[in-house]
Amino acid sequence: MALTDVANAVVHGRAPGHELWLRLAVLEDGELSVEVSDPVRGFPEVRAGELECGRGLLVVSQLAAELDWFLRAEVGKTVRARLVG
Repeated sequence: MALTDVANAVVHGRAPGHELWLRLAVLEDGELSVEVSDPVRGFPEVRAGELECGRGLLVVSQLAAELDWFLRAEVGKTVRARLVG
């Protein structure tokens, strides 16, 4: 899941002078939180039926117990998924 989200950010979320961030955390209840931050403020579309691109976030949305995103104050956005073991 993290690799799919990070791959999307590398392809679609790049901006000169800004970095991508990946944060993995095991929560108190044993769930895994995955956060991917990039400098682009727009949220990518979750599109079904695409053969070559656009499937990554769709896969993540189907595997995650929760998927959300928020704008970051300084620049860009963070996409966060919570996975249940």
